[in-house]
This record gives sequence, structure tokens and C-alpha cells, in this order.
Amino acid sequence: MSEIFRAFGLVFVIFSDDHDPSHVHVFHGSETCKIALDTLTVAAKPRCTLSKANLRKALQLAAENRLLLLREWERIHG
Repeated sequence: MSEIFRAFGLVFVIFSDDHDPSHVHVFHGSETCKIALDTLTVAAKPRCTLSKANLRKALQLAAENRLLLLREWERIHG
């Protein structure tokens, strides 16, 4: 697991043993969500448990940091 960055209590993580397509896992305490990096949308599974406010912020931060997240996905997954 590689923590990419933290902001506003949200932790953005890419797992080294994960699968395509590129995505990031976002955690806030016990809340979690998976965001697809190609579409910047919530992945269908697993179910997103972030509050609406945290989800909005997570999607905004993913969009703002998309190039960084994609670079890190490539670095980790080759």
C-alpha cells in the first residue's frame, strides 16, 4: 500500500497488488471509496461509504491531483 497524499482528513492510497483500470482508494476514518482515475467517478464496487461532503472533496482532490495519481499508478504498477 502506498499513501500518495493526505488532505482535509482524506487519505489517498494505491495498493501495489491492485488491478486495472487505474484507481485510487480514499479513506476518511472508517469511511472508504474507490475512484476511477480515467473517468474521475466512483467505482461501483466496493460500495462507497464516504459522506456526501467527503465524497465531493475526494472527487475534487482527485481531479486536481489526477496527473500525480496517474504517475504514481504507473510507478507502482508499471
